[in-house]
Amino acid sequence: MSIFKNFVSSEDGNFAIMFAAGAAIVAFGMAAAVDIGGMSQARENFQNSIDSATLAAVIEVEMSNPHPNADEESRKNRYREIVLASLSANGIDITGMRPDVDISGGALTIDAKVPYNFKFGGVINKSSTDIHVLSKVALPSSTGPLEIVLVLDNTESMTLDGKLSALRHGANDFIDAIEEGGSGSKIALVPFAKYVDVGTDKRGEPWLEIPPEYDVDRTYQQATHTGGTCEIVSDTRFLDGFLQDYDREVCTGQTTTYEEQFSVVQNRWYGCVGVRSDGLHMTDGPYTSTATRIQGVLDRQAKEETGLTYDVRTYCPRKITPLTDDYNELRDEIVRLYGTNKTYIPMGLNWGRRILSPEAPFSEADTVSPKKQIMVLMTDGNNTASLNTSPEAQAKYEAPPYIQEFTVEEQEAGRVAVQANADTATLCETIKNDGTELYTIAFRVTDPMTLSLLQNCASAGRYYFNAESNDELVETFASISDDLGGEIRIVR
Repeated sequence: MSIFKNFVSSEDGNFAIMFAAGAAIVAFGMAAAVDIGGMSQARENFQNSIDSATLAAVIEVEMSNPHPNADEESRKNRYREIVLASLSANGIDITGMRPDVDISGGALTIDAKVPYNFKFGGVINKSSTDIHVLSKVALPSSTGPLEIVLVLDNTESMTLDGKLSALRHGANDFIDAIEEGGSGSKIALVPFAKYVDVGTDKRGEPWLEIPPEYDVDRTYQQATHTGGTCEIVSDTRFLDGFLQDYDREVCTGQTTTYEEQFSVVQNRWYGCVGVRSDGLHMTDGPYTSTATRIQGVLDRQAKEETGLTYDVRTYCPRKITPLTDDYNELRDEIVRLYGTNKTYIPMGLNWGRRILSPEAPFSEADTVSPKKQIMVLMTDGNNTASLNTSPEAQAKYEAPPYIQEFTVEEQEAGRVAVQANADTATLCETIKNDGTELYTIAFRVTDPMTLSLLQNCASAGRYYFNAESNDELVETFASISDDLGGEIRIVR
């Protein structure tokens, strides 16, 4: 009996010890949960207060500019004063608080901490800890007027799925934002495809070589189809590397008659230009001889002259708009953008570079008070054209070297434009070495190689954007204009 009593007594003791230990663990957990939740809420509240205080400091100091000639330390102290006053007004105890202030990288950074007292500090043997937060707000741009060139892909693939409308929307908003910023910045437009259009007003310029224009008398058979039955069938085709579904009419059982017709085929120059031979397609200048001038391209080359079975058509995009602060003119040109032909990115890049050069072909860049220069490159896909420097190409097209499009079979096979990609990368480095800040936008691009190419082209990581939808393209242009305009905003 005594043994049993001893056993029960021992068991009760062990249970009591276990219960006490368990209760302590539960109590510790509950206390920790309460304090962790409280500390998380306090951190969120403090972060919001710091963000508001930092914004208030930037607005007061940068907008009212009460100390325009203050040195950096004085500016930091002024920022700190405003931040502390704002925190105090929001009920934060600022006793002993001295936030760290940094002014660099175009932003104001406030690094601050505040004590948090644990409600159950006795349980965890710690009465308090510090809550540490950081707020970073972009400062308004102090660069003054900029010279900006928008190098915009205007190839036929941009006509698909509302992409061109998104480009017009985004570019128009960009122009509006620059105008509203009041900096007096100038903007240029370089719509590019396989070729660019410099404008017919450049006829006669010493840097331009236009091939002889000519007429060809042509006799041809005009076909007329009657009878039979027709139906609409679905089909697919490649437009600048993108597969498109479309409908076409197929007719059977028709009777065809022919009537001889006569016409005069006019082969004219309407502003379109190609590139130069011997590596000069990668340079800006010199333009001192027939061989080194930029090559004009006629709107067509009649088949009677080339020996082909068809007329060679140029299909040039909308003309280049030089640097201007006539924002209405720029908006008018944006509305007129259209998509045509294949993608040859080096063409757009080199003409963007020529726009920013004060020398011919375009000389609108300021040489008296040189401005900070910006280039924005937007493309929706891979290079789908490459150079053909063969004598045969030069003889046929009279625009050496010929920029040759990929065939449908090559597009279906996913041909890579190795040389065009290498030239793109080289021109990007040249442009950045010129001192130009280069933004790149990959618009609904799916090819990893092209995405990497555009990312490496950008001046830095934050200058590269991957817009995966039409809406994202519009937002991207807004982000770039905010960046250039120095919009005051939290960037933390």
